[in-house]
Amino acid sequence: MTHASPQSSPYSLKLKERKRINDEASEENIVLLSLVATHGEELPPFIPGQLLRIGLPDGSLEPAYFAIASAPHELDRYELIVKQARGVSAILATAEAGAEFTVEGPMGRGFELPERFDGDLFLIGGGTGVAPLRSVWRALMQDRSRYERVDLYIGYLTPQHLMLAEEMTTLKEHKIDATVVIERADRSWRGRRGFVQEAFKADQIDGSRAYVCLCGLPGLVDEAREALVQLGFDERRILLNF
Repeated sequence: MTHASPQSSPYSLKLKERKRINDEASEENIVLLSLVATHGEELPPFIPGQLLRIGLPDGSLEPAYFAIASAPHELDRYELIVKQARGVSAILATAEAGAEFTVEGPMGRGFELPERFDGDLFLIGGGTGVAPLRSVWRALMQDRSRYERVDLYIGYLTPQHLMLAEEMTTLKEHKIDATVVIERADRSWRGRRGFVQEAFKADQIDGSRAYVCLCGLPGLVDEAREALVQLGFDERRILLNF
């Protein structure tokens, strides 16, 4: 995938749409946001995995970093996955359409994937780490022939933390297999249980000719990377987005 030059000068974007993407019964509020240019212009290019630094126009809160969750060809908007917490994330997660934000980026290394590869691609992550992985799979929907096998392994704490469930059911149509793993599952959960790294280890995924995009909390990333190396993956092809 081609590289994009960083956009260093701050600019303004406005919120077009906000949609909750996790269970309404959950105490956590996780939303998918669509940010657009204030005057309708095309946004700066990026590669999957890159970040935006977002703040408020009055500078009253410390800016925060968010991975872009949309695909590089969708430059009429940037989509973000935001969990309502403190600071800027609390404002973003509850903002109404038309609210403006100060933005820097895209920035960061992103996933340095080859444009085409005669092998497989694994997308592995947990929680809101699904955001940059979504950018990859949406890019592949435009040209699925870039790789042979493409598998997503994503872990969540409980079924109520699961996000993008409806979208992930459509991945099969694009020859992308999705495995959702729940750490603390109740009896209603019919899928895989435990930790995401345990799931792909149990499946004995083949690392002999594969790339991996890996994203999540540090503990997950460290354990997943160790497990992947044990399975024969080349460490140089285990990619982080930061």
